[in-house]
This record gives sequence, structure tokens and C-alpha cells, in this order.
Amino acid sequence: MSEYQSNLPAGEIRFHQWCEPPLEPGDYTMLTEQTVQALKSSRFEITEQSLTNLKTEGVPDDVLENLKGLKNQERKDKEQFLALLKTTIGDEHTDKSNALIMKYAEYSLGTYTKGFNFSVAGPRFSLDPSEIYSVYPPRGHIGDFSNSLPHIVFTRRTLPWERSVKPGPRQKTDKLPWMALLVFSAEDFGGTFPEIKSRPVGELINPLPTDPFAGPKLGGLAAYEKPEDLCNTIEVPWKLFQSVAPSEDDLAYLAHVREVNTGHKETLSFLADGWFSVVLANRFPQPEQPLSLANLGDVASVVTKLRSGADAVSGFLWKAFSPSAQDLLKEETADPQKEKEKRIVLINELNRIIGGESIYVDNRFEGVTLSGETVKLRDKTPQGSEIARFNRMLLEDTYPGEIVKSPPLAVENRAILVSLEGLTDYLPGQESAVNKPVRLAVLASWRFHCREAFAFKASMNKLDVQRLCVPWKADCLARGKLSPAEEQVRVAWEMGYTALNHSTRRGEKAVSWYRGPLVPLYLRKVDKYKFRPAADAALRYSPLDGMMDVSYAAAFQLGRLLALQDRHFATALYAYRNGVRRQINEVLGRKRLGSVFGGMEGADESQIMSTYLRAFGSDSGGSKARSGWVAEESGFPDGAGGDSASVRQAALAKLDELRLTTDFDLTIPKPVCRWLARLVLLYRVPFTYLVADERMLPPESMRFFYLDPNWLKCLLEGACSVGRSSSRDELVDEYLRDKFLDFAMEQALEVRTKPSPITSNSAALPSVVTTAVPHGLSTNDKILISGVSSSNADINGERTVTVISATAFSVPVDAREHAGTGGSFVRSTTADIEVKQSAARLPAWPLTGFLLRSPVVEGWQGLEMRAWKDSGSKATEALAPLRIDRLAPDIMLCIFNGKVNRIEVKQPPEGMHFGASVDGDGFKRFHLRSLIKTEEPLVKANGDLKGAEPGDQIEESETSVPLRTKTSHPRVIEVAKLATDLERTLKTKGAIHKKTDTMPHGGTFTSADFGVEMVESPGRVLFDVNNTENAQ
Repeated sequence: MSEYQSNLPAGEIRFHQWCEPPLEPGDYTMLTEQTVQALKSSRFEITEQSLTNLKTEGVPDDVLENLKGLKNQERKDKEQFLALLKTTIGDEHTDKSNALIMKYAEYSLGTYTKGFNFSVAGPRFSLDPSEIYSVYPPRGHIGDFSNSLPHIVFTRRTLPWERSVKPGPRQKTDKLPWMALLVFSAEDFGGTFPEIKSRPVGELINPLPTDPFAGPKLGGLAAYEKPEDLCNTIEVPWKLFQSVAPSEDDLAYLAHVREVNTGHKETLSFLADGWFSVVLANRFPQPEQPLSLANLGDVASVVTKLRSGADAVSGFLWKAFSPSAQDLLKEETADPQKEKEKRIVLINELNRIIGGESIYVDNRFEGVTLSGETVKLRDKTPQGSEIARFNRMLLEDTYPGEIVKSPPLAVENRAILVSLEGLTDYLPGQESAVNKPVRLAVLASWRFHCREAFAFKASMNKLDVQRLCVPWKADCLARGKLSPAEEQVRVAWEMGYTALNHSTRRGEKAVSWYRGPLVPLYLRKVDKYKFRPAADAALRYSPLDGMMDVSYAAAFQLGRLLALQDRHFATALYAYRNGVRRQINEVLGRKRLGSVFGGMEGADESQIMSTYLRAFGSDSGGSKARSGWVAEESGFPDGAGGDSASVRQAALAKLDELRLTTDFDLTIPKPVCRWLARLVLLYRVPFTYLVADERMLPPESMRFFYLDPNWLKCLLEGACSVGRSSSRDELVDEYLRDKFLDFAMEQALEVRTKPSPITSNSAALPSVVTTAVPHGLSTNDKILISGVSSSNADINGERTVTVISATAFSVPVDAREHAGTGGSFVRSTTADIEVKQSAARLPAWPLTGFLLRSPVVEGWQGLEMRAWKDSGSKATEALAPLRIDRLAPDIMLCIFNGKVNRIEVKQPPEGMHFGASVDGDGFKRFHLRSLIKTEEPLVKANGDLKGAEPGDQIEESETSVPLRTKTSHPRVIEVAKLATDLERTLKTKGAIHKKTDTMPHGGTFTSADFGVEMVESPGRVLFDVNNTENAQ
């Protein structure tokens, strides 16, 4: 874990422009130089090193020759050495030579150098999948993503800047990412995506002029890299690469860093440090197209009709085509590549017209025979999305031989993360034109489909929200009164039971009731439990239907099996039980046993042990129970001698005389407590024990539950039964079982806790952060921008060096209203919730939670889950999450400390996507956000305009998204121009900081500002739960 943990409050988001890596990947040499200073009492001698140094200083050769006779003689003090020099080299030499000889002959003066070489390895030609935190659009999903910019989120904040896009070492002022996210559709490649191939690195770098492809121009490989190392590559046609690749100016705005709080996420995301780097694409995905290349039959015939204006429809369409499309379609060529381009252009132009206004005019389609379905839709006067379907049907009727009828398919798009290192000469805007396919190193890729079918809001609206139980069939309820047998089954299902096959110890086959730890009703936690020495003691019989209830017996046996599976836990538990047994043996064997237990001479060993253990449990030196779990009276029989009650009372009266003679610590070991704490939160428990019937948790559903404390108790008791060797161990366990439960429940509150990070000097960094909340918004969703001028990066690259200006702002959360099923659950928009996590350190029974099975779990890494105990209050404390974990790709389990009455599910802020609104044939950003606090009335509140706080959306502020023209591959954004337009609009409104030398980066508009203006607010859905049942 990084030593630099984000300390933002829950729900806040901070954008940083970039994060400089402490050391870039490459080869390094570390040198250590030590100089030993001379002492006053130094001694002198002539060595080989002395002669070498003197020669370097220019001492005459005849002097050096004479000095060789003094080499390796005994060391002398200063006076003796000077006298020896006088007799050896004479008086004719200058003082300079004598001074040099004295300098290099001094024994205690020397400089020593030691060095070693090392390499910093970093991604270059491939990327470890563990570096990727999440992607958007979600991998493999189908949804309306056509107006969203795909992006990829990395777990390491420095990754996009660890190399330079230009060959050679990265300069300190270079803030360009070395990677880019390119978006392609199948039509970009003529209908079929090229294969991503694995090749040796040597086949990628430094291509020869005669090679049939253009590759990166790199200076060479690092010491840890080899030409035979494999990497994934893709070859993109030159014109396509020039059309979709970002320019150098664009790259400056396509990567930034986000800092978030991870306190309400699943465990994998919760343990992250809260810092993420993000790389954006510069192209909108291709939307669902009414026509695809597969719909085109005879292209030449269609083009001929269009060019000649053979009919009124063809003439209208040809005039609606863009001039560049007309020029391309007029070309007569046999080049297959040109023919592919023609098909793509023709499809794009037709789809653009189909997606616009209705093309139907009576006199335009007079000579066209319309199908019955087309006439029916025409008479209906199509509106909205029906217009595109109507236009497509009109063209199908007009060109029956050229356009093949088929239902529109979701368009496949692919996002490919590539390395741009060494490719600056090939980027748009450069003079180089190689006209060869560009071979790129592929770092990551995923596919998704565009169709208006799936999105976060749409998926949450589809959820079937109920309690966790097998649903009774609606047709059975519609019949009216149920038979007695059906009524018994219905009641059992509503209580959370399901019927499963049961094999007894004797091999008999039966059907028994089973209910897991997640139940649909509130079960009271009892204070006293019967001791069960084995799983069979937990079996229960139902006389109403003659079936067994194996729920608690299964829990006991499962706990025992899980304990046996973990050798470390079983060993620690066995050692602890042996220690307790040794203590008891010492007490039983003492000579003072008779006097201590005066009236118990006739009692058997079991009674003496039981009395001792219970006395120890009430002793101030023992480990007392710290929750509501209370041990019951022993079930062991009384002894033969005397009245049992009077015997134990006499023993308790003399407890002050009882002293233990060993140093064994009766405190339950921490490894045992931690293991049991995770078990009580259902870690290690197989999913089939949690949800025994698939009908309980169907796809697209949310199921609420209570935790059954009795089931958990049996689970732990089974785990703690491992290692018994005698009936004496059972007596020990009868006392200790409640201790295990107490400590397990208390430790369970600490399971979901981050390790304490190493203290750093981050608090002392020159940083100014202002936090402001717009009028009418709660404080739980903020986006912050901080101004940190500089700091020292640690060796792992986990520290920001330069970020943008010191302003902060908030973004409203999209909370939707939706009626739940059955009247028990309501999605609401009216709550104003202040998120303050509860600081309670004890379990607040009942523990509750929910299971969520939905594509959003798989599609959005880092979903945030919050819960409150009161849905009516506007400022209640959030319940502490005990467990938030992904059990399967699309299933999430959440357990909270207390009774849940309101739940919030929110998109992860670190994965918030970017986009724009569709505006005719283009895109536009509406309601830009102020980056500063203003006095000018820019924001509408309660019908009036008021000054803007940082983050407020500004009225009457909009900016068109400039797209690249003169290309057959549309939807590519001119990112640098868009950034300039956004900055200009904000300046016009006075909603941006002025450029000054005192501001970080001189107040320039950076990638963090760009991200803030393009980001879409995270979706949030609230569920109100009517948990008002009485305990059973």
C-alpha cells in the first residue's frame, strides 16, 4: 500500500493535471564517494597510487623516478618525511612539487568511490492487466455510449508520464502522456477489425525504409529488454491513423490524475490509496447505425442513381451529401482500398441523413411503392426515435435491389490503448507522410457495442427490489385461496427457507428445509444458547410437515470443515485449548484443592471444572464478555455428593484464595480472533450456503436481508470445535464459546480497516485548497482542484509533483425517483444527506445488508455503497460498512453495522465518464462549470441569478465541440481547439482564474480544467427500505 493515502472526505473528487514519476524507466548508475580528511598527526608514505596522482598533476619524471625508491617504506611523521625528501630529490625543486608530494603521500587522506548499476523497469511494449483499475464503456457491454468519450483508469498515478512520447529521456517540462486511447469501429477497416498479433519487439522498433510498415523510432532497448520479448501489435492504415490519432497539442489535455475517497467501495477498491490516473480518447464511438456495410448490395448502382438524379429521392439525397463525399464517389477507380472508402462514405452519408429530420414529402416519393409497414408508420406521423426508423424504411423501399432489409445491429466499437513513444513524426500536424500502415504496440484493448439499451440509470431502473426469499408464483396467487400444503410452502419461502435434498448419516435420502445466514426477517439475538457438542445436536424437526430443518446443523458442520481446511487456524486454536486445559489440570492437582473447594469433596471432576471456569469468568482478572452474548448454565449433571447449589456457593465464597500458578495467557490469541471475525462476516462461506436457491437472486435484482445471529453462532461454534480430544475439552468449550463469539463480533468491526500508512510530509506541502458547496447541494459530492507547487516523489512514483490552480468546486449528484415493487422500496430524490460515518465500536444488532446482481457491478469497478438507519432525517450518520465485496463478476454483497432504512448506490467518481450532448450532426457542451467564486450573477437559484461558487453550472454557457473535417472517419474531436473554446467561454463569463505568474502554471487551462468541464455527474440511486418488523 502506498504511504500517500488520500485524506479527502467521502464523496469528494480532486483533479490534478499530472504526476511526475520519481524515476523514469531506464538504466541508472549509483555512485558513492567518500573522502577521508587528514588528521594533524598524519603519517606519510609513497605508494603506487601516490605516484599515479603525482604524474597526473605534472610532477617531472626525474622526480618521480627518485620517489620510486621510497615506495612502500615504513610510514614516517612529517619532519622525518621532509628530511627524507630533501636527501632523495634535493633542494632544487619548487615548493609546488614538494606540496604535491606531501598531499598525495599523506596516509590518512584518500577518496574512495563505489558504484553499481541498476534498472528501473516500467511498461513500454506491454502492460500488466493489474495496472488497469477500470475502463469505460464497460468491457463487452451494450449501451448508449455514442456521446461519451471512452477512457481508461490506472491504479498508478504516474503511469501516463513515466515515458516520453519523444525519443530520449523525458524533459522536466514535458507533461505529455506517452500513451493514447484510440477508438475504432468495424467500418473504419472496411467491416472487419484487423487482428491484434503477438510479435517480438525486434519486429516493431526501428523499421527499415524498405519495410512495408512504419513503426516507432526508438533509440534502443534498456538492459532489461530484449528484441525477442513479445508484445501485442496492430497495423493501422496511414490515412486512418492520421484521421483518429491525437496531435501533440491534443495530448496535453487527454490525461490527468484523480484523487478520491475509497471508504464506501468494495474491498479491492477500498484498499487502494485513492489516487488514479486517467487517459481519455479523442473520439466519440460510432452510434447504432440504421444501415451498415452489410446492408449495401450493388454499391455502383446506388452511386449511379444518386449522381444522375434518376428520381426525386436520388436527387434530394445527392444534394444532401457533403462536397468531399461527392468528390470521392465521383472518382472512377479499380483500387480495392478506394472502393472500401466509397462504401464507408456512402454508409456514413446515408446514416447522417436518416438520423436527421424526416425526409418524406408526398411529391418526392410519388413514384416509390411503399410497403404496408411504411405506410402504417407514415399515417401515424412518427416522432422522436421513430423518425430514423421511418427514413430507413423509405430508403429500403426506394432502392429495393441495392439496400438489403435487416434489423439494425448494435455497432461494435473497440478502444485500443497504444504506445506513442517514438511516433511523434507520424502524428497529425507533422510533415512526415510515409503512406504505410503504422504498426503500434497495443497495451490494452476492449470492445463494446453502441445501442440505446444499457446504461447505469437504465440498469438501476430495471432492478427487481425485494427481500431475499424464494418468490411465490404470481399465477398461484391469482388463483385465490391456496391449499394447506401450498400455504405451508409459501410461508416457509417467505421466511427464507428452501427445500433441498438431504442425505443422512445412514445413507437415507430425504428432503429438508434449509435457510442460510441471510434471512428476510429480523431474528432476535438470544442471550443464552444451548451447548452443542456436534452438528447433529442442531437438527430441528417440524411436526407440521414432517421435515427436518438442517440450517443450523449445516452451519455447524461448515464451520468445522472451514477450520480444518485452515491449518494455521486449527493449530493456533489447538494450542490455545491445550493451554487452558493445562491451567485446569494444575488447579485440579494442587494440594490445596480440598481447602479451596471445602464443601465439594464429594463433587466429581466435571462439577469442579465447571465451577472453576464460571468463577474465572466472573473474576476481575478474566476476559469478560463485552457484548450481549451471555453464557448459559452448564448442561452437565450434578455430582452425587451434597446439594449442588450450596457446594458451588461455598466454592465461590473462597475465590479470593484461588491463584493460577502458570504464566499462560488466557486471552484468546489474535490470529484466532481475526480468523473468526472474518468468518462471522461470511468470508470463506460458499455462495451456495448464502443463496441456496437461484430464484432468490435472479438477474437484475436487489435483495435485502438480515443476518441470522443464531446461524452465525453455530458457524463459529463448529469452527471452535476442532481439536477436541476428551469430554473435558467440551466443558472448556462450553465456557469459551461465548468468549469466541464476543471477540469475533468486536474484531469484525475492524476487518474492513486500512493498514496505517507511513507518516509522510505531505501535510507540509505548499498547498491551498478551498472547498465550496453550491446553493442547494449537499456536501457529499465534490470535485476539488488543489494547487501543489512541488514535492519530492517517493521511489514508487506515488506522489504528485505539479498540479493545477488552487480552486475547488462541487458537482450535483444525479439522484432519480423510481417506485419500487411491492410498495416497500422507493428510489428518492428529495434526501439531503450529510455523510458522517458512524464511529460506533460495538455491533449494533440487527446487522443488515443487501445483495445486488446487476451488470452495473461488472461494468463499474469501485461502485460506492452507503447506508443510513433513518430515511426521514436529512442529516443522519452513515452506518459503518462491515463488508462490501464482489462475490461474482455481477454480484455484490454489502453488510452494514445496524438496521438499514436507506441505501445509496453511486457510480464511482474516479470512473466518471466524459461526454457531450448531441446537437444535430455534432456535439455541444451545455452548462459549463465555474472554476472560481464570482460576484457576477451566473447561477440560477430559486428563479433568481446569484454569484457562482466553484463548481456551479453557469447559465447560458455552451460550447460546440469542434470535430475534424475532411476525413472519412468522423466523430474525432479537435481537443486542443475545444480546450481553447472552453477557456474562452469561461473567460467571457468571468468564471476562470486570470493568467498570472503567481498562479501555478501561470493560470493556464490544463488537462484537469478540461476534465472538469467535460465530466458528467455520477449517477446515484437511493432506495428506501421499510425495516419496521418486530424481532422473531
